Amino acid sequence: MSFAWLEDGVTEDESRAVRALQDILRESPAVAETVLNFPWLADGVTEYESWGIHHFRGILQEDSAVAEALLGFPWFPDGVTRDERYAIYHFRGILRKNPAVAETLLGSSWFSDGVTMTESQTIRGLRDLYDLDRSSLSALTTKPWFKDGLSDEEIMLASDLGNLAYWSKTHFLAIVGMPFLETLEPTDALAVSSLRRLASCSDTQSIFSSDCIDNETGDERFSKKFRQAMAHPTISDGISDEEAKIVAT
Repeated sequence: MSFAWLEDGVTEDESRAVRALQDILRESPAVAETVLNFPWLADGVTEYESWGIHHFRGILQEDSAVAEALLGFPWFPDGVTRDERYAIYHFRGILRKNPAVAETLLGSSWFSDGVTMTESQTIRGLRDLYDLDRSSLSALTTKPWFKDGLSDEEIMLASDLGNLAYWSKTHFLAIVGMPFLETLEPTDALAVSSLRRLASCSDTQSIFSSDCIDNETGDERFSKKFRQAMAHPTISDGISDEEAKIVAT
């Protein structure tokens, strides 16, 4: 098998892809044969495709069965977009830290049928949770609804919690321990999403505006509006299921 783009000079992206393909061939000739027949490999390799195959190599080295399952997703053989590239990267990080959660992701329809920007951010949010310390991790993974398998809605909720943890671990631990997250209702997920938006200001205004300045100590990052919301009695004494409807609004 030959590719025309190998004959006219090799770019940095193409070189990265070739190195990954060599490792894949050594690891599993059968998987390499499948990958080498991807249509997008025949006409040149983009930056996203190059990084996608690079991180796929890492997944194969971690767990060949997971890699083979990923090959069956229609969006991987037909090219790798920016969002898909980052989804593969963060999925690889989750696989290293918690194979059970990676297995849950593999079984999620929203992951298998294509990856949007929101879905890629969801996978990143889950990985962020696993990059925190053990107390932060167990605060979520001991929830009954987390342990019995994650629905698509629960995965999105975990993503928002991961983003909250990024902005403020202290407030994340406070929120994840509140009564409204012991069992899940649709408004519970909306309440967490609202708090996440307030923390980052990402959906409303520039992070450099006066309402989106880091806290005074500088060790955690969250907006003034989020600090005001967390100090409100409705939230500070623990959000109930009824109060979650108000917070969501």
